[in-house]
Amino acid sequence: MARNTYRSIADLATIPVPVATESYCPVPQDRLWNMAMSTFERYGYTVRKENHMVHRKRPVFVSTIEIHAPWMADQDSSTFTVGMMNSYDRTMSARIIFGKTIFVCSNGLIFADHVLRTKHTTHVWDRLPGMVDAAVLAFKAEAKNQQDRDQFLRDLTTSDTDLAKFTVEIARRGILPKAKMLDFYEESVKPSFDYQTDALCLWNLQAAYTHLAKEMNPVERPSRVMAFDRTLSEYYAIAN
Repeated sequence: MARNTYRSIADLATIPVPVATESYCPVPQDRLWNMAMSTFERYGYTVRKENHMVHRKRPVFVSTIEIHAPWMADQDSSTFTVGMMNSYDRTMSARIIFGKTIFVCSNGLIFADHVLRTKHTTHVWDRLPGMVDAAVLAFKAEAKNQQDRDQFLRDLTTSDTDLAKFTVEIARRGILPKAKMLDFYEESVKPSFDYQTDALCLWNLQAAYTHLAKEMNPVERPSRVMAFDRTLSEYYAIAN
């Protein structure tokens, strides 16, 4: 994504919005954004790291924000992102996406745990408030579920042998580059950061992979992270 595709929300408001027809009702990106932000704030959330993108050639928009709340523990290492996607050329419905791991690009590529959408048809503004409210409530449930899972991973430990077998398995599945197998194993056994966790707990495995994933191709990274989470749950028989 070229740097000149990044805009401020004020810039988005200056982009011409198409004229409505009997079957089509456009949704200005800045109005969708402001509605979502005011709803999250009304529910007690705070937002940071605002980011807006516009496709280089088409009126397709992606806006993202990090969401936090006082009840969300360990906020520095547990980040949840919300995105608003929209278009003025009828190629994309108005969408709210969210999760712990998401990737969005203005060409329409999406990796996310949850996607809510509504078409730009008549009475779209009657549906949007309900969709935004549903997204906020679903976001809270997702964040709480993820926190419960993180705590469970902190309480469950593995062995050196099982960790070695798991490392081979995620490399075999293409989730972990084979050249990074030793790095992943060593980072899991002795983390680079003091997480104040027990030795060989599963949370350390998750943190080790997240740490190494920062070096991966940004397009491939989200799908690999989600594949890692699924494989960790499957290998250690963790209920989702």
